Parts: sequence; C-alpha cells; structure tokens
Amino acid sequence: YGVCKHAVHQVAADYARLSGINLACARLFHLFGPEEDDRRFVPSLVRPLLSGEPAVCRHGGFRRDFLHVRDAGDALGASMESDVSGAINVASGRTAALGDVAAAVAALVGGNAELRVESGRPTADNPAELAAVTTRLTSEVDWTPAVTLTEGLRSVVHALRQRRRSRAA
Repeated sequence: YGVCKHAVHQVAADYARLSGINLACARLFHLFGPEEDDRRFVPSLVRPLLSGEPAVCRHGGFRRDFLHVRDAGDALGASMESDVSGAINVASGRTAALGDVAAAVAALVGGNAELRVESGRPTADNPAELAAVTTRLTSEVDWTPAVTLTEGLRSVVHALRQRRRSRAA
C-alpha cells in the first residue's frame, strides 16, 4: 500500500514539474471514524462488542498512528491553504498499541464486552510499527490534531450504537 502511495506521488510530482504547478501530496495514516467499513480495525471491534459477541485483536502489540477523519479533513484543508509542496504525512504523530486501542473500545462499549488480544507476528506487509513523521505538517502547515484518540473512539462507538438502535426501531 505504501509503495502504491509513493508511486502515485512520483507520477503526480513529474506531471506537476512539467506543468509548472505546485503539488502537495498528502499521505494519510490509519484514519478512523464513524462511517468506516466494518472490516476496518475500529469497527471490527465495536460491532461485535455492541452485539454482545467476542471481539479479537490479532496483533495487540503492533503500534499504529491513528487519526480521526475530522482531523484528517482539517489537516487537508490547512495543507491546501499553505504553501507546502511535496509529500506530507497527515497523521497524529503518535502511535498506540492495537491492544490498548482495543481495550479502550471495550471499555467504551462497557457491559460484558469480551475482548481477546493476540500477539501476531510482523510480516513484510504488516510491520510491528507504522509511525508517521509529522514534522512538515506541524511546522510548515502549522497544524496539530484536535481530536484525541479516546474522543475519536467514543465518537465511533456512539455512532455505531445509534445506528444499531435506529435499525432496531
């Protein structure tokens, strides 16, 4: 996935250079939010836990840089209004262990949430840590995230809980 993002940036940069235009290429890291596909990490935990079913976190010790979609949109807007050019990482700049994120989701769901955290092995396409260097975002764009990981997770749990209630009604 990262190789594809880089390839798109290279092609776009070549076009921009030939056309004489400025190009900023945002590289988004581990977005999450209320409207995510059920197969993505956060909703894959929230949905079964809300249904009283067990949820599994297969790589509890792996670390990822999560960013709420509201912050991602804000960062993209700020980047467009800036003079930044080239590749720019759009992320929180902080990593969290997947097991800790899963435990936070289970705590937010409450009740008899049953969570199993496993210790998966890293692979070439799923390394133990994926962290973004956000120096350009914070210094050149002058942007930092406003939504904490806990607030963002709470928004997902709330949205999925509301959706469940409206379907049941």
